[in-house]
Amino acid sequence: MEQNQPIKILHILKNIQRGGVEQFLLNQYRILKTKNIRFDFCLYGPDTSKDDAYMIQTFQSMGSRFFYLPYPNKHFLKFRNAFKHTLKEQNYQIVHCHQNLFSGVILPIAKAAQVPVRIAHAHTSKERKNLSVPRKAYTHLMRRQIKRASTHVLGASYAANKFVFGTKEEAEFLPNGIELESFLKVSEQSLRKELGLPSDSLLIGHVGSFKQIKNHPFLLEVFHEYSLQNQNAHLILIGDGEELQKMKEYAETLGIKRKVHFLGNREEIAELLIDLDLFLFPSLFEGLGISLIEAQAAGIRSLASNTIPSEVDLGLGILRFLDLNQPEDWVETIKQLLSEEYTKPSIEERCKIIQTKGFNSESSAERLQKIYEEAIR
Repeated sequence: MEQNQPIKILHILKNIQRGGVEQFLLNQYRILKTKNIRFDFCLYGPDTSKDDAYMIQTFQSMGSRFFYLPYPNKHFLKFRNAFKHTLKEQNYQIVHCHQNLFSGVILPIAKAAQVPVRIAHAHTSKERKNLSVPRKAYTHLMRRQIKRASTHVLGASYAANKFVFGTKEEAEFLPNGIELESFLKVSEQSLRKELGLPSDSLLIGHVGSFKQIKNHPFLLEVFHEYSLQNQNAHLILIGDGEELQKMKEYAETLGIKRKVHFLGNREEIAELLIDLDLFLFPSLFEGLGISLIEAQAAGIRSLASNTIPSEVDLGLGILRFLDLNQPEDWVETIKQLLSEEYTKPSIEERCKIIQTKGFNSESSAERLQKIYEEAIR
């Protein structure tokens, strides 16, 4: 490769939305684009309407290109041939796949196309499908294919590594770094003013796409029970997705429509988080849960399901894990926490521990840059 030629990485995703994986890649690329590294994207989802226009435009503004493939579940041969054609025509040095077990399909094709560096990146610790005999066989086959075809394996947590690769020891833990600077320059009380709420309103919040694994029904039910005891509480939901309309209807069914504020996708996450009194994250499972890292960066006390990987706890003493099978514990803990006086850890303390644990974008980008550059030597 010529000295001034950029390192070209093709990232593989089903769709590009405003999830944790995409936000991680965006944070990384804002740094790595200045290091002569270019991110392009290959998408293969059956429904391009699920792709987020803002994310696509943001990446394109930084020089990224997007390639769209036929949906493999319906047109596998067309998918394979189109993918191989893209790899050979564009001459990518690195394929970085973020599709968990499906990396066992993607990377063998990349290997056959003679792409020298093939990275499998684990981002989930579980999947929604039942572990039937065929699914177990598929999982075993994909793990074997990943091992044969990958040159590098990375994971958002040790639990994600174990689920996707079958072992947590062989894959490197790469923290999902956040843009720490955005938490250094925010002021409180803007959200209450925006929503026309009294300054003494209690704000309970959540950030996440409206999809099944985020467990929004549980979130609404727990808030409903707490709101019966505290009429001053409001629930702030940030995000978009296929379950959004259904959750709006469920909030109305529960009689809490006026107390639940659906804000949609927002860019100023740090500014919104800083105004919250409590953050809830009851996901069924996660690869890590980057929103919890952001909540802790904002100094917001948080409750999360005990299915979330423990690496997400920064050790600031403001995150608790609770059992999803005991919703009454969530209600009581919310009541307890919101009745207590609370002083946030200082911004200096929060920044120091995030940097020490490598959850700032600069640290993870530095590590990713090193992986890319050393791989193509």
